Amino acid sequence: MMATQVQKTLLIDNLRILAEKCSQNIGAPGVSDEESGYYESAASHIWVYIQAIDKIAPGDLNSGQANLARILTLAAIDELNNGIDYNDIAALNLLFKQLDTLLV
Repeated sequence: MMATQVQKTLLIDNLRILAEKCSQNIGAPGVSDEESGYYESAASHIWVYIQAIDKIAPGDLNSGQANLARILTLAAIDELNNGIDYNDIAALNLLFKQLDTLLV
């Protein structure tokens, strides 16, 4: 099974939506400075991953970056379906730190 350009585009689109929703929470009313920091960190990580995923060849489904794309997209879809909150973003930031090594 090969990843198609459509699948790749869907991965990127889901992550872009999550990054934008995180960005909307930075400094929003009722969001503490600490929470804003988590949202800002998550948004920034997501944009880096979007750029990395964009470089994956559509047929290169077995690469570490393609697997990273799948993991992040599942996390993004879960967040979008269940609503974004501070605890989830804090957990995603921990995941991002662990996954950073795959982007070498």
